[in-house]
Amino acid sequence: MKREIKIRHYSTSFRDRSQYWLYILTFILAVFFLLFWFRNGFESILLSMLIITFMLGTSIAYRVWKNRLYLTDFESDLKNISIRYFNGKTEHTEYTQLENIKVELKNTSSRSGFNCELRLTINHKKFVIEDTFDWSLSEMKNLFEYIKKSKSEPLTDKDEFNLSRIEEKINTPN
Repeated sequence: MKREIKIRHYSTSFRDRSQYWLYILTFILAVFFLLFWFRNGFESILLSMLIITFMLGTSIAYRVWKNRLYLTDFESDLKNISIRYFNGKTEHTEYTQLENIKVELKNTSSRSGFNCELRLTINHKKFVIEDTFDWSLSEMKNLFEYIKKSKSEPLTDKDEFNLSRIEEKINTPN
């Protein structure tokens, strides 16, 4: 078992993370606008755009809200833990003990493929880590395994399944 772990990232601002989703929404709306422009009249374009904007906008707003606490750095020596995170735009550093951490892998897969979130609760702060921005699946897997093994917590069947799927996705070329 590793005696220490260090995961460090360049800090992606809240604005940059939010703009990422805004660009995706804008692109999708532009594609739908062009498709409906040639097929239907202006009224149906407006109605379709409102419906699509509401559906996608709600989904994107939820993802941005869920990631408002953004973990950038995690360091541990089996007992003491140091984290650096952003709460919106404000950077914070916090120190704690390993027993104050809870970790969970959440399978968020859809028909488009396997996706997973690492959920960390550190001193009553809930972090959701995805591979959308700076974190990679291998870092998420390493952190999960490190915490579970360091706390001597057994892996559940669900954990083992998610870890095997992460490993499969890591080893599969894009």
